[in-house]
Amino acid sequence: MHFKLNFSFDFGPYGNLLPANYQYELSSWIYHTIAKGDEKYAEWLHANGFALGKKQFRLFTFSNLIFNKYRMEGDRIRLLDPGAGIIISFLPEKSTEEFVKGIFTSQSFSLGDGTSRVSCSIRSVEMMASPEFSDNMCFRTLSPMVISRKLPDGRTTYVSPETDGACEAIYNNLCSKYKAFYGKEYATGDDGWKGEPGFRILSQVKRKKITIKVGTPQQTYIIGYLCSFEMTLPPDLMKILYEVGVGEKNSMGFGMVEKNNCC
Repeated sequence: MHFKLNFSFDFGPYGNLLPANYQYELSSWIYHTIAKGDEKYAEWLHANGFALGKKQFRLFTFSNLIFNKYRMEGDRIRLLDPGAGIIISFLPEKSTEEFVKGIFTSQSFSLGDGTSRVSCSIRSVEMMASPEFSDNMCFRTLSPMVISRKLPDGRTTYVSPETDGACEAIYNNLCSKYKAFYGKEYATGDDGWKGEPGFRILSQVKRKKITIKVGTPQQTYIIGYLCSFEMTLPPDLMKILYEVGVGEKNSMGFGMVEKNNCC
């Protein structure tokens, strides 16, 4: 389920300059907000078939911040309007609207790093209509898609969705998410689908390098890609792609998509 969180920035306390690499701090705030509502969190997990003892629920994703008006200044974003938003999505459906509105409505926080930050508050939370899922759909990424590979020396490298094997990587990742949610392996044909997974890029692919934990000993980076694409999948996996994201590291704010009507 997709939800739009409508933000309002207050430029008084800290100013109107935000670091371009804000994904890690934003994901930390989302984790903190979810965990803070312990009772509601436990009720929600229980309603969706999860053990109450689980505290690492990660089947969600979120978009890049959507600014009304801004200007890039090096590695900083100069906010020129106090309005903004973000789209966040969760796979479970039972009680999710009540849960999301209950924990995020009227929240206030600051976002940024040691150099610059902004004061934020959530003005409203809107549930967005879900599309009808079929076995062939088009999407546009709202945050970078991440696909990684292990090198022979054990290191991880990030690859473009244009690379051979991208379809297989996306499909296998979705099958892993299916197993995490349903507690069983996805078996082709059990749902009556007889096709083959397919993936096709529909637009220019834009590379994005995101630095994580900037200025700390743990500083690292992730490379993702923005594009529009066509996907062929069984509807059960298509729903997971839409609700949880395409590719890896979704709960850190990567792989969020919206339906594209080009198909």
